[in-house]
Amino acid sequence: MNAKKMTFIFICVAGIVILGYDAFVMLKSGYEASISHTIIVLAYKYPIFTFLMGLTCGHLFWRMGASKETDAIDKMVHGSEENKDA
Repeated sequence: MNAKKMTFIFICVAGIVILGYDAFVMLKSGYEASISHTIIVLAYKYPIFTFLMGLTCGHLFWRMGASKETDAIDKMVHGSEENKDA
């Protein structure tokens, strides 16, 4: 198994674990024990937390550079190079 596939599986498993944990905690202890509530409380108590979360999201979602996959998606969304100037 290559690293790209392992990364995809890791992201899926992490998402499922987080959602499962959040559902379990909310059913057992109410919404105040949820991940969302905890994040909101941390943001109110520590504004630097919000900045760090933004920095993390920027790191994860900012485009790193062109690849074969991103070029193919760009062509599909925006059309061919010939149509960009029109």
